Amino acid sequence: MLKRRRGRILHAASAAMMAMASAPAAFAQDPLAIELNAAEPIGGKCRLTFVTKNPASSAVESLKADTALFGADGVIKRRLVIEFGPLKAQKTSLRAFDFDESCDSLGSLLINDVIACQPGSLGDCLSRLELSSRTSIKLFK
Repeated sequence: MLKRRRGRILHAASAAMMAMASAPAAFAQDPLAIELNAAEPIGGKCRLTFVTKNPASSAVESLKADTALFGADGVIKRRLVIEFGPLKAQKTSLRAFDFDESCDSLGSLLINDVIACQPGSLGDCLSRLELSSRTSIKLFK
């Protein structure tokens, strides 16, 4: 009877380890979509609204991006860190940020790098980003 119990425990542990080993691979393949959806003037500032989508069955607790904001002339205006997380599993969310610039003066926003991604690795999160914009401001990496 002890051998049967040990066998069941080993089988259950083995199945759990296999599931855990395959989870990060599946997680890393799911795209993380960030869309710059709107740019609206708010009292001399520009509010950028982003739509984020996480189709994965796992949440992303933190997704911090090193970004650069460029003017319409292509000259860098500002460098900052934007926290897009948390991204709930299988969920679409909104994030809005106010910038001390007029919307007309903005040309593009570069996602230069991912500096925090939990859970996950930084390189995997950067490669998973799918960026788009519905505004005249280009969003790219």
